[in-house]
Amino acid sequence: MTRPNVSDGQDQAEVLGHPLPIQGVGQGKSILIYGPALSTSSRNEQNLASAAGYSVTVVDEAAWSAMTTDQFAQYDAIVFPDPTCSGNTQALAAAEANNAVWSAAITGPIYLQGTDPVYHGNSAAQQLIISGINFAASGSGTGLYVSLSCYYYAASPDTPVPLLSALGNFQVVGQGNCPNQVTILEPTHPAMSGLTDEGLSNWFCSAHEFFTSYPPSFIPLAQAMREPGTALPFIIATRTASCLEFSQLLCAQFTVTFNVTAESQITSVRCLGSCPS
Repeated sequence: MTRPNVSDGQDQAEVLGHPLPIQGVGQGKSILIYGPALSTSSRNEQNLASAAGYSVTVVDEAAWSAMTTDQFAQYDAIVFPDPTCSGNTQALAAAEANNAVWSAAITGPIYLQGTDPVYHGNSAAQQLIISGINFAASGSGTGLYVSLSCYYYAASPDTPVPLLSALGNFQVVGQGNCPNQVTILEPTHPAMSGLTDEGLSNWFCSAHEFFTSYPPSFIPLAQAMREPGTALPFIIATRTASCLEFSQLLCAQFTVTFNVTAESQITSVRCLGSCPS
């Protein structure tokens, strides 16, 4: 089994490079970071989000466990950070224990990835973090950003992810060898803003777990070659409606059949078609 990351001598130089210039896209928004998994790296999610203008709150295990759904819902996004390529899921224990509580607060965009951007720390890794957080915090409700780091790098096929179980059926498989060839599948999705195939490739290793099952409300944003001839998604997110889809939703025509009783009840709905072109 390959180690989670195979250094080629370039990682450290990239970590020590210049920080990514980040505009204040988070002004007026707040995020909550799960403290037990937060790295001490200067390029961690807390520092990048603060630089982007977000109001950032980090809570420890005790504070997290005591929070209510309403308290979680006060934030624009909840962030599970990369603990610098940890393979120990014990860091997630508190969040797994009350996942029904905080998951109930998630009504906004959701972004999930199976890599370790804080560990690598290069400009593309920093961009991946901030683009993912921006997307998660972009909705009217509380969004979610999750880095699975290296937690499941050696996982067998279709291993469940307990952290996410209250949000749906999510299953993963470990990295296999050392995936380095990345292809962005949805370059116009806001979570992929500023990212390229080249920037996400050749991290030695670029992905540590792949999603093998996820709810239909999610789409794969980027994939990597787990082994020759087998590409699997390692970044997924909830869908965004295109302008056309949204306009069609607004003007689609329907017929509605009522049963008029003491309490009116809709008994059938039939779509008559989408908007005229």
